[in-house]
Amino acid sequence: MEIINKSTQYALKAIFSINNSEYANLSLREISTQISVPPTFLRKVLQKLGASGIIEASSGPNGGYKIKKDLSKITLYEIHKIIQGELTLNRCFINDDFPNSFPKNKCPLLKKFSKIQTDLNDALKSLTLAEIAKLYKNHFSK
Repeated sequence: MEIINKSTQYALKAIFSINNSEYANLSLREISTQISVPPTFLRKVLQKLGASGIIEASSGPNGGYKIKKDLSKITLYEIHKIIQGELTLNRCFINDDFPNSFPKNKCPLLKKFSKIQTDLNDALKSLTLAEIAKLYKNHFSK
């Protein structure tokens, strides 16, 4: 099971690429080249980030993408939710396989899954993109 899928990884790389740019705006092609993601796929990720207010796109000769929200105000949870949707572990797969085996919401695994899901969500909510950017910067500057 992947908690952070490729789309979310691409979103994070794109955000960091835009944020680290020395230019006011970064084009789709520039971002795509920097993070090695096909532009057609990247466009879909950037559209989600734009619709959520994380980044802003402008058109024209000096157009491109720029960060709209402070990275210290964006959590990994927020990016995960924008790109992948809610993190959900508390679905009883036993009920899917054997629909009549347990009454609704009486799956014996739900309580365990609920705790794991809460812990994962809390971990994602506690980590800002500014912290992640700092970790990467420190790692690669050694």
